Amino acid sequence: MTVSVTERTAFALVWPAGACVLVGGRCSALAGRSPKAQIRVSHPTVSREQAVFERRGDLLWIRSAHVTVPTSVDGETLWGERVLVDGAQVWLAEGPVVQVRELRGVLWSNAGSGPATAEERQSLAVELGVAPDSLAVLFEDD
Repeated sequence: MTVSVTERTAFALVWPAGACVLVGGRCSALAGRSPKAQIRVSHPTVSREQAVFERRGDLLWIRSAHVTVPTSVDGETLWGERVLVDGAQVWLAEGPVVQVRELRGVLWSNAGSGPATAEERQSLAVELGVAPDSLAVLFEDD
């Protein structure tokens, strides 16, 4: 496989313990206490499968995955799903706030490893205000 590097737009979900970056047109990340969740939240009010963040083309959507314990976006209870914009704040039950960031012009490897170089990864972590080792990158090509 030939590895190429392209400039991509991505979304970052930043919470107190780290960040998760969604790259490509069909990525998704489950947030909750479940071991299979990409965004693991160990707060007693957060359900095992609290919410799903999903890339659909150039947009980032959130879908509530639990009806008893609500997820809120910018202070409004989420019923169903909605588009998230840069700067949106998501409350997972009464747990931590997740900040949505849109990232433009970052160089990404098509190998699925995320930022093209270690320097790019370090730069992205600094921009998001997280430690490089707490930065998870989920990649699914368009």
